[in-house]
Amino acid sequence: MCVIDRGEHSNFEDESELQRSHDNLKLFVSYPCFEFWLLLHFGLTRAPYQTARSVIQDLRTKPKMAPYTKDSTKGLFAELLPRLPQAMIHADKCLAQALAEKSMNPSTPIHQLMQRLTDLQQPVQVR
Repeated sequence: MCVIDRGEHSNFEDESELQRSHDNLKLFVSYPCFEFWLLLHFGLTRAPYQTARSVIQDLRTKPKMAPYTKDSTKGLFAELLPRLPQAMIHADKCLAQALAEKSMNPSTPIHQLMQRLTDLQQPVQVR
């Protein structure tokens, strides 16, 4: 599994080719950036974003997110954890719309990764 922040990633097409050439590699690409996943913790949106900066500007208007920067995420997980179930619903709806409209901006499959991680923590019963 590999999480990619689409952002201004200069080698994005190379990364997509990497997935096609490796059957076991699953890419989780957020359009236009990872911060869109964070934004979905506060509500559903399909407004297209031109840059990661514009997503971050919107994110900073949300409760307790004003100080957010890519370099300073201390305490972010704990702050957003209570909103995780809603973010997963929003991301699922958003991704479905993006695929139906064939317009990935904005969208993210990070909720799928979060579900996989959640599933890993479930105990396996052996008979």
